[in-house]
Amino acid sequence: MNVFDKAALLAAFIASTTALSLTARETASGAPGTGVADKALKTPPPVCCSWKSEPLVTNAAWTVKPPTGPEVQAVPTVFAYQGWAVQMPGSHWIGPDMYSSASSRPVGHYIYSYHFCLCSVPAGYWAAPSLSMKVLSDNEFTATLNGTAIPNGSSPWSPTFQVPTLVTSVPPAAFHPGDNLLRIDVYNSAGMTGLDVLGSITGYFWSVPNASCPGQPS
Repeated sequence: MNVFDKAALLAAFIASTTALSLTARETASGAPGTGVADKALKTPPPVCCSWKSEPLVTNAAWTVKPPTGPEVQAVPTVFAYQGWAVQMPGSHWIGPDMYSSASSRPVGHYIYSYHFCLCSVPAGYWAAPSLSMKVLSDNEFTATLNGTAIPNGSSPWSPTFQVPTLVTSVPPAAFHPGDNLLRIDVYNSAGMTGLDVLGSITGYFWSVPNASCPGQPS
């Protein structure tokens, strides 16, 4: 093989190597026509987390702080006040005790709390958590998520215990990785008081059985 043949063979080898390298890079990056989806580049969610929608209903998982006295576990009411709407499907009217719908309770703020745990959004994924709910309350209510106000349109003059108030405008930045706290402040102006919520929360939920939520005390 003469010098010219060797040079031609070397040039052909370099060209084929360069082509293979470019093809490999295109395939790894999900270039058009390679059949590789963009998700191949994303970091998969950790096994402890799963994207799902969880029901949000008022039940014994909530706590309530009455105007006076300590925070207590919320209790489904036994008797619904006749002026109230029927409890929403799968949910309950709740209060500081089972008779809060049957007789007068102190005037003031009843602060209901509900905790849920979310994971961080995995790298490369765009999926903002969301929350929507319908609220019945006696009397008007305000709501916050991790201290961020949630617009709801409730007012002392609206029949919040007869017609549910739909709440959907929850700022995505209000959600935190780890423990999240939803608070609903119901102001009782007189007589009976209670809260009924029906909705859902969607996001990457921490789903390790018997394990504490990161950022939440064990």
